[in-house]
Amino acid sequence: MAEAPCASGATAQLAASPHDAVRWKITCMYRQLERVPSMLERLTSLGQGQLSAEVQEWVVGALMRDPYHASHVIDVDYHRRLCKALFAAAERSDDGVTDALADEFQKRQCAVQQSRSGWCQKVWTYGVTGPALGHLGTTASDGASGCIALGLSHDMLAGSTGCHEWEAGFWLAEYVLSNLAAFAGKHCVELGCGAGVVGVALARVGAASVLCTDGSPEAVANCDANLRLNGVGAGDNVRTALLRWEDDPAGGPTPDCILGADLLYDPRAVAPLLHAVTWLLQNTASHGGKGERRAPAAALIATVERNPDTLALFEREAERHAFLQARRVAVPRVQAVSWHEFEALEAARPRLLLHELALRAPGGQS
Repeated sequence: MAEAPCASGATAQLAASPHDAVRWKITCMYRQLERVPSMLERLTSLGQGQLSAEVQEWVVGALMRDPYHASHVIDVDYHRRLCKALFAAAERSDDGVTDALADEFQKRQCAVQQSRSGWCQKVWTYGVTGPALGHLGTTASDGASGCIALGLSHDMLAGSTGCHEWEAGFWLAEYVLSNLAAFAGKHCVELGCGAGVVGVALARVGAASVLCTDGSPEAVANCDANLRLNGVGAGDNVRTALLRWEDDPAGGPTPDCILGADLLYDPRAVAPLLHAVTWLLQNTASHGGKGERRAPAAALIATVERNPDTLALFEREAERHAFLQARRVAVPRVQAVSWHEFEALEAARPRLLLHELALRAPGGQS
């Protein structure tokens, strides 16, 4: 699989800068389209409280004009607002506005929105340490990080709930990238695939096949586009499909592993979710393997606890389910792969939960 390259001028310039850590944080913030005031605060900290000429040159050259960023960090309105704030800050500085920033300001003010109104592209960067380094095939200049780019809608009115970034999905992608042995060579189905970050992660660790499903046609189409954006093609045996949990389709996939993230947001979704997990597990038990010896399939559901009542309902219904057994799994706090400067995920980590669901043994014994 061709992984989307993550090497950039920003990364290359870090080694020569006395402000390495701050510049790297700013780079990650820029890729995630962080709020303009936060960006400006970090940038002026590099210039001793001012947007110096040196900082202006770095912003334009290493961030805005970097080829990777130009093609993956896309939001015309955001860049207009950022350039306007930078221009105003530069005017107040001792160095004034550099020609490079002035040119960029003019270009951004005249830019035409290329993506759909209300949509953008963001990039998240992950760091790789230890034994995970060898299997991810990272292409960053430092050899120890990779990127995932996603097209997203700005708000709930611009797209379905699946077209946004959800913290549990990014944690589950982090978990997949950190656990090669658990997913390499496995047939995987994702329920509620959303923007596709978990699907990209499964492709990168070498899953035998990946089926990314969602009940929203818009989310499925967006996930498919995001897979292509990250270099995941048909040759990677990764595809998308519309799947409503209450349906009971004939045939269907026979996964080794079922994954889902941030699915427990509505109590009305609990029964359909358990139904979908059950028929997928039963399908694998009845038809999977075609004579091969395969370990029993299991489902992993990652959740950021938002609604205690819905979580309690899920655990109660799963516990008394006729065909399923469920248990909480300890959530690893430190993993071989982790996201850089993802503040929303860091804030959510204390509320992360992981449930494993499997079929009950014959006779109802756990």
